[in-house]
Amino acid sequence: GPNAYISGSQGTIVTGEFPWDLKVVDLHTSDWLEGIAASTNVLVAVGDNGAIYTGPDGSNWQRINEFTTWLRGVAWGLGRFICVGETGFLATSLDGRNWEEKSLDTIENLNRVAFIQNTFWVLGDNGTFFTNDPSMTFRSVEVGVTNDLFAVAASTNEVLIVGDSTVILRNNTNSVWTVQTDPSDPTLAPIWPYYSALWDGRLFLLGGRNGMKVEGYRTNSTDPLVWYSDVQTSRNWIW
Repeated sequence: GPNAYISGSQGTIVTGEFPWDLKVVDLHTSDWLEGIAASTNVLVAVGDNGAIYTGPDGSNWQRINEFTTWLRGVAWGLGRFICVGETGFLATSLDGRNWEEKSLDTIENLNRVAFIQNTFWVLGDNGTFFTNDPSMTFRSVEVGVTNDLFAVAASTNEVLIVGDSTVILRNNTNSVWTVQTDPSDPTLAPIWPYYSALWDGRLFLLGGRNGMKVEGYRTNSTDPLVWYSDVQTSRNWIW
């Protein structure tokens, strides 16, 4: 609906309804909640020590004590939740309460999962990247890098993945990945640790360590992306 939900450290949940009358809910745990997602009728937050909290409204939460692996992300799509975590952990749930662990061909830490273009995208350390097929089997995708990956965003025709000193772009027409960083080319993105990415309908916006913000845009539909950062100041990291 019209609500925003933010998860944070020490069991913190921030909730708000437009125009953002924000309030803080304390889940009374020392666990950091590193991911949050919602279906049409239930919320799920995940984090340290296998923490899975679920609730119907953002104010009332119950912990599901099913796993011990530290969890780093959760997403909702195709009628189910997917959560990911350390040492290649991935689990699925239809209702946020009953979970089934799935085996993946990796022991790398999985940092994020997102539901974009009707597909789950799972990103992890050392260039680890998985997507699902129609049978909900997750298969590894080679993206040509070995850096740790942290975020994914997509426009209609492209998918962008960012991570530690990494920005790579996939053209959905030919499925080719191209590197978008080069210190010798001022039109490409700076080599930097990036932790967040989004597409706003006009451009890609990246955020990272020390407050780095970078925009990627086109001057027309046939040109390559141009990357621009106006200032590099000492700030908090942007997740």
